[in-house]
Amino acid sequence: MVLISAHLLSSLCIIALYVLFYISFSLRSISPARSNVPLSQTTTTRDDDATRVVFPLLSLSQIVPVASSLSLYDTIYIYIYIYEELSLFAQTRFSKAVNNKDVSTVLSPKPLVEQTPGSSVFLAASDRRPERRIVLSFVVLCSSAFSAARFFLKTRSQKQHCNWKTETCDETDREREREQMMPPPEEEKEEEKNNPWTCFGNDDSGDASSGAARVTTTAETSEYFRLFTERVWGEKTREGTRTTLKTTREEEMRVLVDALEPELSKSKRGKRTWDSLKAFTIKGAKECALMVTEQKRLKDWNSYEWLFASAYAHVLILMKVVGDGTENRSRLDAFEIEFASEDERVNVADDPRLPALLREWDSSVTKIARANLDLLNMVIGVDGEENLKKVPSFYGELMREVEEFYEFYREKKENSWGVKSDVVEIAMKIPEAQQKKKSRDLVQNQIASELPDLSAAVFLQKYFKTQKPCVVRKYANEQKWKLFDLCKTTEFLRDEMFGGKRVVPVEFGFPGSNDSGAGVVSLSEFSEALNASNAVDASENSGSLQCKVAYVSQHCLFHHAPELQKYISIPHLTLGKVTSAGASNLWIGTRETRTSLHRDPYDNVFVQVSGFKYVRIYLDDQTEKLYSEAVMTTGAAGKNQVNAFTRSLVKDVENPDSKKFPKFAEATYFDTILNPGDAMFIPRGAWHYVRSLSTSISVNFWF
Repeated sequence: MVLISAHLLSSLCIIALYVLFYISFSLRSISPARSNVPLSQTTTTRDDDATRVVFPLLSLSQIVPVASSLSLYDTIYIYIYIYEELSLFAQTRFSKAVNNKDVSTVLSPKPLVEQTPGSSVFLAASDRRPERRIVLSFVVLCSSAFSAARFFLKTRSQKQHCNWKTETCDETDREREREQMMPPPEEEKEEEKNNPWTCFGNDDSGDASSGAARVTTTAETSEYFRLFTERVWGEKTREGTRTTLKTTREEEMRVLVDALEPELSKSKRGKRTWDSLKAFTIKGAKECALMVTEQKRLKDWNSYEWLFASAYAHVLILMKVVGDGTENRSRLDAFEIEFASEDERVNVADDPRLPALLREWDSSVTKIARANLDLLNMVIGVDGEENLKKVPSFYGELMREVEEFYEFYREKKENSWGVKSDVVEIAMKIPEAQQKKKSRDLVQNQIASELPDLSAAVFLQKYFKTQKPCVVRKYANEQKWKLFDLCKTTEFLRDEMFGGKRVVPVEFGFPGSNDSGAGVVSLSEFSEALNASNAVDASENSGSLQCKVAYVSQHCLFHHAPELQKYISIPHLTLGKVTSAGASNLWIGTRETRTSLHRDPYDNVFVQVSGFKYVRIYLDDQTEKLYSEAVMTTGAAGKNQVNAFTRSLVKDVENPDSKKFPKFAEATYFDTILNPGDAMFIPRGAWHYVRSLSTSISVNFWF
């Protein structure tokens, strides 16, 4: 009974304050449930999107379930937030009654973003009216006491439940108390469905004595993964012969291509693109790919039709080459003739910004396999169930057929990964060879670190809104990721369930090295490279052992091998914004893999699953000192830099050529070493460079 009373009092305090908050917005002619006007255009400095995340502008019917499910810290946080809004309301409503004084110095507290968690409770101390300060302090302390009592009594009650069998209480009373404390299953599901905080996970820590972490759901249940998996990997039946299947595919593609005409025909380039595509030939599909790339370079894609034009061009080429599933060398010969090396437009060297069809590769079979992976990335970029219906229904089958085609036609040569090794264990500490190089001294300007229980609200105010990087230590451990245990060895890469037969992109060497290059490889084969790297990591004298530097970078393996979705959860630090507009990738590499110094057009949560990495970050204000390459997209004025993938001309970031790049040494950076389980926030447009100190597996989420 005492527990229920404390719970109700705490919830009522939030509801009462919210009602005042709601009224203040109403009097300012702003609808909290429907307003599209940023708060920064009224009387507050917060942007509209960020405010909705810290304290969503909910209807009165929604606030009750929210108020009853908050943690102690979030409760205090919301009290202070509402106090700010009420102060701002008072500032605008009663400014005429202040006798021409500066109202901002009388009523307005310090901005919340400047407060540390330890001092935020005493925000009211900045108010110059002592009677209001006393009242506010009393309200906050009483409400906090109610929340603390609720948490204490709940924990105590749970411990009592564990000892029910030894207590002499009546069974009927126990059942009645259970019913009071737990809602019926239907109501619980409905409440969970309508709760706007569910995108951040469950903050209820459960039994305090068990140290259980925030309850999270696996990625496979998220709409981001679910819609793709159902459309691409859903069960499909093959009826009739291969010839019938081929005819059916062509008919479906003609319908899909015809649907693009109304939108593409609005421009001359679009009309030429559609005319090339509807020819249903390898040559027409190649010309379509060239014009779509030119459109992206000059004006960017302003509609989904350009994305689908590129995707359908890839599908048609793969259909023509793979054919009906039989081994027919003549189709591959026709492709090689059309994409001959003499055509420089489709054989550009060392430009990862271009699609694989337009780049130079060691063989036509490799080009086909890389084009298949490009198509996968395009389909992942399709957002929404209606748009996913425009993806060919046979696409999943076609992808597997291309992988079988690659395995049949590729050159059967043994890759030289360096030392042959059966060491499958990935290093759990920084290798001895790296320690001799004083890895700890490598970090010169440590990125801000946070504990693993960092809440979404604090992350938003402290890092996301200010676009500052941070590291959350032991995040994957706290979230109980199954992938964390799976990736302690390389054995899972040989398992077909986890994508062992999947053909994935691979980069060799690193930017500026003599042996740099790119290709494709199956995951099971790539595990041999990792084992060689493990052997070097485990050796006390790494100079006597060598391994080839190889990196499966930025690959969407969670879409390519959906079973892995059960082994991760989407981090609450992404603020519920992981959609098809961003991506989720797995990064697997040997020791000494390096990325170029670059920046991406998305915010990024990067989780280190196993192994160790050194990361260096330069913020956007250092761009003029970093010698950036020209971006591919030259149109869309004002969006050329931050909103595009950009590389620096400086290849050796840790030992730059001071004569060639004199300003680079003046650039200020932050850096850190990521350990297994750590997560890092990289702001959109921030330049970053990553080097593996050991065999390494990482996951990132762009949002």
